[in-house]
Amino acid sequence: VYSNRAACYTKLGALPEGLKDAEKCIELDPSFSKGYSRKAAIQFFMKEYDKALETYQEGLKHDKNNQELLDGVRR
Repeated sequence: VYSNRAACYTKLGALPEGLKDAEKCIELDPSFSKGYSRKAAIQFFMKEYDKALETYQEGLKHDKNNQELLDGVRR
């Protein structure tokens, strides 16, 4: 639920709200890679590039072959 709502907030341009939901998603399930990709994408859109890279890398610790996370690192 939090992951999907984070995506909706992102589409609406409500980035701080989306970031909170993505962080809650990770808090509830630290192994859920989609939470990391949502959080990192929001950080990227907020021009927090270093934080986004850290988040993508953290997600890869849990799912090293996740294409979305790998693509994010290459941005």
